[in-house]
Amino acid sequence: MTDEKTDAYVAQVTGAIVAAIEAGDADPDLWVAPWHHVDPRDLAPTNPVTGAPFTGGNRLGLFMIGQMIGAPGYWATFKQWQSIGAQVRKGETARARALRPMQRTFEDKDTGDKVTRTIGFGSYVVFHAGQVDGWDMPARPDVAVHTDDAARDIDAAYTWAATIGARVIESPTSGASYSPTLDHVTVPDRARWHDSHGAWSTIAHELTHWTGHESRLSRTFGKRFVRGAGRRVHPGATGPQHGTPSRPCPLPGALATGAQGTTGCPVHCRGEGRGRRDVHR
Repeated sequence: MTDEKTDAYVAQVTGAIVAAIEAGDADPDLWVAPWHHVDPRDLAPTNPVTGAPFTGGNRLGLFMIGQMIGAPGYWATFKQWQSIGAQVRKGETARARALRPMQRTFEDKDTGDKVTRTIGFGSYVVFHAGQVDGWDMPARPDVAVHTDDAARDIDAAYTWAATIGARVIESPTSGASYSPTLDHVTVPDRARWHDSHGAWSTIAHELTHWTGHESRLSRTFGKRFVRGAGRRVHPGATGPQHGTPSRPCPLPGALATGAQGTTGCPVHCRGEGRGRRDVHR
């Protein structure tokens, strides 16, 4: 359930992506994911009033539009800009919309409990910082430097996974995989990684599959969706939050590593492993 303006905005964003693909704008031999050549601090569009980054589809949509029009990564409504002493310039037109869930509260017929459910999405217009006067963008903090102590940083990747609540099994022989049946992630043990980047990106990839379990997001859009989801988001979505740089990995190489038992660049891990048939790689 959405309204007409929201449908039009979603169509605009997806249409721009489809048009670029159909026009052949991206050379498959040279294409590099945008989070590999964009400053990590631009990867999370932020609301200047709350200081909180946008999440979900808003993060992707505002990031993409910002890259297309060269907009800074701060977005807010007309009134939000006014609340911090800024003013949208006369004649400016909102270049994007932000989605918000439409929720309804129902009474459970069996228990009598009040249950709130998301039934669709609405949207509201937002203006970027380049469209306003009376507000200066805050100085950017320095990007965290990746530690030279690779062993400690690899440990941090495993600690992060444990903090999330995932069951992670370290294997001296197997590669990386997620088993929906057993609901656990298998990854090479810590001594087998060539570098910490490989540990972070691979663990994040497998945890993307882990989120789709029926007890969590319950993604049921088909195996193709679940299997493909993790390959695109792992380094760009997690690296900047932990001070870990995201390094390019050629797409053909990433897709060809299933037989080697790792997800990500084939040089990340020492040794090869074989997975079972019920795992997602």
